[in-house]
Parts: sequence; C-alpha cells; structure tokens
Amino acid sequence: MTGSTVLVAVVAAGLSGCAVLLWLPPPTWLVALRLGPATSPPHQGEGPPSAAARPLLLRVVAWRRWRSWVPVALAAAAAPWFATSPVSALLLATVAAVAVVASSFVERHRAARAASELTVRVAATVELLAAELRTGVLPPVALRGACDDLPDLRPVAEVAARGGDVPAALDGVSRLPGAGDLADVAAAWRVAERAGAPVADVLDHVVEALRADHDLAREVRAECSSARATARLLAVLPLLGLGLGSGLGGDPVHVVTGTLPGVVCLAAGCALAATGLAWVERITTRAEVGAR
Repeated sequence: MTGSTVLVAVVAAGLSGCAVLLWLPPPTWLVALRLGPATSPPHQGEGPPSAAARPLLLRVVAWRRWRSWVPVALAAAAAPWFATSPVSALLLATVAAVAVVASSFVERHRAARAASELTVRVAATVELLAAELRTGVLPPVALRGACDDLPDLRPVAEVAARGGDVPAALDGVSRLPGAGDLADVAAAWRVAERAGAPVADVLDHVVEALRADHDLAREVRAECSSARATARLLAVLPLLGLGLGSGLGGDPVHVVTGTLPGVVCLAAGCALAATGLAWVERITTRAEVGAR
C-alpha cells in the first residue's frame, strides 16, 4: 500500500469517527449551552429567538439533526477511493463496522448508566415518601414533595391531587428504564387502599425489600464490572501488540492494512473482539437483571 493510500485510510478513519460523534446524542454540556445559563433573563416574546441571535457553535451543532445521514454520506464519498482494490474495500468495511459497533456500545452504556441513576433516585424517593407518610403527611402532599427529588412523579402527584387511581399512575411511570421499583410501590399502594391499611405501614415493608434487592444488585454489579473490564482490555490488547511489533523493528501496521491476508486477519480480529464484548455484555446484563 502506497503512502497516499495509507493517508486516505487515515482520513477515512477520522471521518468515520466524526460520523460516530455526530450520530451520538448531544452531551450534557451541549444541552446546557442550548438551554442557556440559569441566571439569564427569559426570552421575551411568543416564539424562540431568531437563528441570527444564536451563537455560531449552536448553529453548527444544529446539523446534528441530520446525523443519521452523515455516516451514509461519508461512506459514499470515500467509497470511490477504496474501490480500486479488495484490500482497500475490505479496510473501509472494517473501519465502518467498527465505528457502528463502537457507537452502539457507547449508546447502550449511556442508557444503562441513566437507568442506574434513575434506580438510585427512585429508591431514595420511595424512602423519603414512606418517611413523610409515617409522620402523618397526606399522600397527595407527600407525592407533591417527592416530585422535587424525582420529577417523573409529577403525573402521579397530579392524579393524587384529583383523587384518581394512584397505583395505575405509578404503574405507568414504572415502565421507564430504571424505574421498575415503582411497580412494587404501586402494588403496595393498591393493597393498602383495598385493605384499608395505612399506606406508610405497607411502604415500610417495600422499602426494606428494596434495600435488600439493591444490596444484592450492588454486589452482582461489582462482580460483573471485573468481567467487563477484562473483556475490554482483551479487546484493545492487539493494539499494544502492534506498537510492540513496531518497536522491535517490524512493520505490523503495513501488514494488517496493506496486504490482503493482513486485512482479512484485521477484519476477523475486529469481528471476534466485538463478538466477545457483546457476549460478555449479555452475560453480565442478564446477571444484573436477574439480581434485581
């Protein structure tokens, strides 16, 4: 492979990385920038501010709404450069597949982290709700106060203020990822209403059960984290091998990117690494879900 072809491969890899970044959801700092500082005065008028008044950065990142088409456009633009030989074509396909798999793993990790954070907040809110009900606070008032810690309970508080079916509203909120513990709260609330027992007494038992479940889930998560770390280390270990081979005077980068057997080995290695990561992720996820 000539130097120009290597340069094109590097450019294509960089474009694929940029495509992944554009395809992913906006980070927290970007959302905060769009919303503006909390101390800024509210916008006057009926509609949103004009595009001319927005910073240049916001106008640039507004292109993220077309992020689903960016990888396709980049691949179509780079395809003619790599269509001259099977080595280049296979290398492009490998880079694109790695970019897609990496973006999928990042998206799943973000979703799992958000669900885990919501689970912790739900548990703390349920304990606070049980404590307030135990002190004699009325359920609608206690639910309204719980909305400060868990805004997802606002529909439930509105239903309770109207005298509606609170357990059904809790069941609806429990369908959110990470809010499954609210289904137990809904069942306890329903039992308390049908039996005429105080809701606080029933919620106390639910809180004790949730604490035990969360302790078990925390232990399982700690055990699974070592398996995940090992799998990720093994997935990136071949990169260290390439660096070691280059340090010993060889040219392994040229072998895996400039020869057909090397590119085939690179594609097979990436496929096996992705399969191993997905397998370990599935096993650990099922273990964590079973411990909840």
